[in-house]
Amino acid sequence: METAELYGIYHKRICDWERIYLQDGREGLLMERRGHPKTPQKVGFSPEQENDLLAEVQQLRMENEYLKKLNALVLKEEQQNRKRK
Repeated sequence: METAELYGIYHKRICDWERIYLQDGREGLLMERRGHPKTPQKVGFSPEQENDLLAEVQQLRMENEYLKKLNALVLKEEQQNRKRK
């Protein structure tokens, strides 16, 4: 209580710091503790779902490559048509 009054800090805050220090040591006082703790969300896929997703990714990659090549051919043809005029 004396420390809280001396430094103008709420007593609860000092109790929290003491608890953290006793649990985690000096390093515990340096950790960021604001907000909600971030918990990683586990996303589990069955082997069948994983295979379906991998197949879909492969299909989309092939479509993407196809469209890139098609776009390059269209641009090349347009450039040739411009040169002819």
